[in-house]
Amino acid sequence: MNKNNKRRQNVISRNGSAEWLGDIKNGSGTVTVGNGVFQGAYSYGSRFGEEEGTNPEQLIAAAQAACFTMALANILATAGPRARVGAHKRARPTAHRQRRANADAPRPGY
Repeated sequence: MNKNNKRRQNVISRNGSAEWLGDIKNGSGTVTVGNGVFQGAYSYGSRFGEEEGTNPEQLIAAAQAACFTMALANILATAGPRARVGAHKRARPTAHRQRRANADAPRPGY
């Protein structure tokens, strides 16, 4: 097997999608993770306010928490037979509102 075939076999591909209908303040959308493993509604109000639904920051926080807990569980498992394997991580992203001269919509701060 040559080097390029080995690399191709080691590639892991994941997917997600989002659909948005309408303008920024009155529209709404649906975000899908994988092939429908998770699907949730999002809107201006769920992203910048406290309305029901999800937002991109929550999805990024959940992904980060999942990676962290898996890595921690691996470290604990390799630490020895007496290590307890199990972890829980909660992430809380924040978005800062920034006003621009020609825009009503706040922008998340990065």
